[in-house]
Amino acid sequence: MGGDHVEDIYTVEGVCETRFNSTRETIYVKWHKLSECHHVRASVERQMGLVKSKRVKAIIVDVSTARGVPDQATQEWFGEVVFPAYEDHGLKALINIVP
Repeated sequence: MGGDHVEDIYTVEGVCETRFNSTRETIYVKWHKLSECHHVRASVERQMGLVKSKRVKAIIVDVSTARGVPDQATQEWFGEVVFPAYEDHGLKALINIVP
């Protein structure tokens, strides 16, 4: 990624790292603990903000080593708020890396 501009947009040690590569218009999220729903929402809200600003074309979410799952309310929030916002604001790809 020589020459790429990468910034940390939301990181909590042991929970997640969320980085935005403005050169590639991509967000990369590495989850370690998905049951920390307040952190899930905070990270995703930052991601949605960048998608809404038309600065992001793809989000790569790595849950390959993550533990736990978001609670039911957070899962419903994804379906009712997050995914429609991504679609409405032109996100081209949402890629999940699973075990």
